[in-house]
Amino acid sequence: MNIAFEKRKKIGRGINLGNALDFGDRPWDGGQLYTWVIQKEDITRVRDAGFDSVRIPISWTLNCTVNQPYTVNPRFLNRVEQVINWALDEGLTVIANDHHHREMMKNPVKEFPRFLAIWEQVACYFKSFPDSLYWEILNEPCDNLTASIWNDISNQCLSLFRSIDPERTLLTTSVNFGSWRCLDDLVLPKDTSNIIVAVHYYEPLGFTHQGAYWCDPKHPLGYNWEGTDTELAEIDNMLDFIKNWEKENNCPIYMGEFGVILLADPKSRERYLNYLCRSMEKREITWQIWDFYGDFKVYDKENGHWIDNMLEILLKKKE
Repeated sequence: MNIAFEKRKKIGRGINLGNALDFGDRPWDGGQLYTWVIQKEDITRVRDAGFDSVRIPISWTLNCTVNQPYTVNPRFLNRVEQVINWALDEGLTVIANDHHHREMMKNPVKEFPRFLAIWEQVACYFKSFPDSLYWEILNEPCDNLTASIWNDISNQCLSLFRSIDPERTLLTTSVNFGSWRCLDDLVLPKDTSNIIVAVHYYEPLGFTHQGAYWCDPKHPLGYNWEGTDTELAEIDNMLDFIKNWEKENNCPIYMGEFGVILLADPKSRERYLNYLCRSMEKREITWQIWDFYGDFKVYDKENGHWIDNMLEILLKKKE
């Protein structure tokens, strides 16, 4: 059995800490703050709630030179280390990634040397860390990062990592924003031991992203999810496809992102998340919801409480 199946179990039920280190979380240099700063108490709050893991999106390119040798700012490395250590100290499994790497999506061949240089520095810096730290090499490949280009780049990056930190659990993903529909286009290395594939699921987009300002055209408000037979079947068919794929490829899949924007009808949001979570757990697919804080948030930082019935739904006792 591929060791990665056991490593996937350790992800359990987790949560993303997005819109922080992947945007303007810069307390290390007094720079501009675009969103929010992760604090130690946020990590403790996640642990105390009962989550097993966190995913930490990181925008290395905002803190890295654009010319060779593509040096990652050492103060930013220290800040990333601080947040990762907070999570590891709480006993959480940590997945950290390369997020919002827009240059890779726009011109992947030109950007590839920088991409590889960043990961070489990161791999060397963190190679002595506990094995409960996993690295996801790129978030949501898309645009000009086609399947054929991504397969080559992904496998070269995985190989580089293995040469530096051979026992580390690594994650790759499919193109089209990590779509499960593109899993058959993903070509993995011959040795898939200790590799997990991440997928993201936000279907139907008109429901999960209704009113989202970044969508063009914007999805109108008022799309309710009732849990009809057709709606349930869409989730079941997706998850059954995933399970068949991982069996055929001897490589586990986990759900790295899913969620519903806070603008959606609260009851529809609860129905959708409850069914999706229970259906993933039924199939032993571990997950990390998007997001702790932001447009899809499940925690209200301003008022210091978990939103509505989110904890009860997400962390419902397993039958």
